[in-house]
Amino acid sequence: MTVSELMDILADADPDAEVRIAEQPRWAFEYELRDAQIVSYPEEETIDSEDGDDFTLDKNHKSGQQIVYLEEGTQLCYLHTLAHEALQW
Repeated sequence: MTVSELMDILADADPDAEVRIAEQPRWAFEYELRDAQIVSYPEEETIDSEDGDDFTLDKNHKSGQQIVYLEEGTQLCYLHTLAHEALQW
């Protein structure tokens, strides 16, 4: 999903509505969001990490690409049946 696709989905949402994450369809839980960060991957294919180990970008991370990460927060409860059905799980 891209940022513009997410913005289209949220265009008609109440700006004060809470955003949550739904996980694992077979035993569904809902989580709050703790944080969101934008990460820009460098142009190099190999990245030096803080601990001195190098790693290579995998096929899902293109060099120079920007990705928005949403950080999972606290597990709140089991996913409500209405949300489960809306997600077609």
